[in-house]
Amino acid sequence: QANGRYFAAVAGQPQEIVERSFTGAKAAIGALKSGEVALLDRVSPWDVPKLREVGGWTVRTYKVPLVHCLVPNYNKPLTGHRGFRRALEYAINREAILTYLLGGGEDPGNRVISGPFPPGSTRDDPIGYAYDPNIEPRGFDPTLSIALIEVSIGEILKQAKKQEIEVDTSPNLTLAHPADEVARAACAKIQENLKWVGLNITLKELPPGETPVMDESIDLLYAELAVWEPVVDVEPLLGMHGINGGVTPYLSLALKQLRASSDWRRVGTRLRQVHRIIYDDVAVVPLWQLYEYFVHTPALSGVGESPVTLYENVEQWKLTDDVPPEKP
Repeated sequence: QANGRYFAAVAGQPQEIVERSFTGAKAAIGALKSGEVALLDRVSPWDVPKLREVGGWTVRTYKVPLVHCLVPNYNKPLTGHRGFRRALEYAINREAILTYLLGGGEDPGNRVISGPFPPGSTRDDPIGYAYDPNIEPRGFDPTLSIALIEVSIGEILKQAKKQEIEVDTSPNLTLAHPADEVARAACAKIQENLKWVGLNITLKELPPGETPVMDESIDLLYAELAVWEPVVDVEPLLGMHGINGGVTPYLSLALKQLRASSDWRRVGTRLRQVHRIIYDDVAVVPLWQLYEYFVHTPALSGVGESPVTLYENVEQWKLTDDVPPEKP
């Protein structure tokens, strides 16, 4: 609710903002058309082309994309093994899935990645300062994936025999994901890909609004990481107390060196080193960077060309009489 005593209050500013959640895009877009809502956040990328055809509606992207990846549970025998994690990366046809998510088309900036940082939309995009462009994403190679899975299971069983312990190397894994349409669609495709290499994937949808947390019931977690400022975000997301609940020794050392960096040039160098270590160790399975979209009707103005977050310019928001959209 608006604070009437706020010194920067302007005429036409909303007096109250009510957030509504929709389980599917059809209902959400219908509410936008009927005027029940003035702005729709987190639009699925495959819906963007048809929304752009509606006269008067404004479709924008946020300034910084989300980094989509699979976070492995290091406490499980299979996903805790580096060779197996590498096999997962080769088993997923990331280019094909990204094209599917974009509705069969292309959108500048949305691309397959090799690490946990956003490369940005162009090679000289300042938001990509932590991303090493010399590291190419691993390609789609299911034959190599099958071979790596067999070798990894053999190494796991051999180590378990030495330690005289029993381990579970069954090909049944649980993949948890957020309750949104992009994650659902992507995970369904990943499930199909991993079935080709002999892995049985059970999908587990997390409750809406729940912060993703790794637990013993999960082998892989589909994460949409908001790495807006890599030097600040990398440790809370991927460090000792990050979402995977652990960190490899090499990554731990690299993060320690990052904390000790005394100037911006060294920060960039250390972050690209972190990128290399995460790539070599497959600390996470990188998928793609995907820009988030929002759309609003002519009734709302002042949202901004490309905000970082939805309410960044809320002081400039103005509501006018609703204007019904033209039919595409």
